[in-house]
Amino acid sequence: MDLRRDFKAAKPQEMSMEPVVEKVDEKKDAKHEIDVEILYNGLSKKIEISREATVKVLLDRAIAAFGSLPQPHLLALWDAQGVELTNEQQTLKEAKVKDRDVLLLRPSAVKGG
Repeated sequence: MDLRRDFKAAKPQEMSMEPVVEKVDEKKDAKHEIDVEILYNGLSKKIEISREATVKVLLDRAIAAFGSLPQPHLLALWDAQGVELTNEQQTLKEAKVKDRDVLLLRPSAVKGG
């Protein structure tokens, strides 16, 4: 097998990384998976999750990703605009969480009476 000949015979688009990236993204879209970055206390964790998963499922996975946290029942997810994702029964799609979004894991807003 002559690799030099194969390399020269390859079409430029076959040597490009772009089609490979597109194919990976297409597979991810087909599975309805998104990557979300969670920030907690200056640390970052990436979580791959279904768009159809609920906010509560993502919250639970985020808490688990950071290990043993003090008072995890008081934590909530916040978007980049500073809005708390309060409806834990919403799907991530309904909550408008998109691929590559960055969410903060921090204490929930105090609910007054």
